[in-house]
Amino acid sequence: MSEAIETARNMKKVIKRLAEEKENLEQLGQAKADAMCEYDKLRGVRELVHKDAGMSVTLVPGQAKKDCAELLRDKVVAEERLKAKYCVIDILKSQLNAYQSINRHLSVS
Repeated sequence: MSEAIETARNMKKVIKRLAEEKENLEQLGQAKADAMCEYDKLRGVRELVHKDAGMSVTLVPGQAKKDCAELLRDKVVAEERLKAKYCVIDILKSQLNAYQSINRHLSVS
């Protein structure tokens, strides 16, 4: 019977962790959106500045991208953090599924 209790405790821990990760996921989603917004705004401004300065039209996108390199890095980091958080949630869901299977087996025995 102690195995069933231990399994139930582990399930409760995983459920609590999933709830915490959900909150983190919302924050990371907002961070990604903010990073994308900042990058897109600055890149648009930089393209206009270079066009107004008379830069060749073929060079403008590359130069604007170069000017926004740090924000692009921030955008990519935010996207990767969000992807990593989804992986953590998938792992926790798998753990919970395993505990549920163990609990089902213990209940049958």
